[in-house]
Amino acid sequence: MFQPRFAPGWFVAYVVVAGLNVVGGFLDAPELRTVTKPLLMPLLLGFFVASLGGLDHPLATWVKRALVFSWLGDVLLMGDADVFFILGIAGFLGAQICYIAGFGPFIELGPLRAKPWLALPYVAVGMALLVTLAPDLGVLFVPVTIYAVALVTMAVLAVGVSPTTAVGAGLFLISDSLIALTELSDRLSDAAGTWIMPTYVVGQALIVVGVLQNLGRLTTAPQMVRR
Repeated sequence: MFQPRFAPGWFVAYVVVAGLNVVGGFLDAPELRTVTKPLLMPLLLGFFVASLGGLDHPLATWVKRALVFSWLGDVLLMGDADVFFILGIAGFLGAQICYIAGFGPFIELGPLRAKPWLALPYVAVGMALLVTLAPDLGVLFVPVTIYAVALVTMAVLAVGVSPTTAVGAGLFLISDSLIALTELSDRLSDAAGTWIMPTYVVGQALIVVGVLQNLGRLTTAPQMVRR
């Protein structure tokens, strides 16, 4: 059975850079955020790949793709023009689709098979977010709805992978909800935006660690689809 070879060097580097990015947000130091943000996902991807030890697994492949799309989203959202915001969200939509493709085959391994009602809180959060934002979205309502559906689906499917990954996906959901509420409306103060990156960097790390911890179990799961 697969046992991850956790690469502490990569992970420590990710934690340090993520910590600096978060500090930059709370101290309103844009230069620090600008320098550190593009490094986050490459470091997390390096940690993930090094910890796999060469294992070829479809879930691992989708996670790697999701981290690449997340990096694109991070970089594009650093732009000031509206087009960069739209392209950045498109990048993160790609990440959600990759996570969905990776998590989907394992949905029956988690508690949702016996207790499907556990998905209701995620759905409720997504619906509440859309209802709150609807008056401010205008022509963006359809694309934001598509992204919200993908985000909630990703968070629900993460439950089948592991509790750690599920918590990480939940934090990712919170992070993106904060982006929507601070960037697309004035429902929250700008101070709430300082929590976007803390929930994001912790959420992504927990998704990756949860996948690594459970790849051995998932490798033998009959639901897994080889790609």
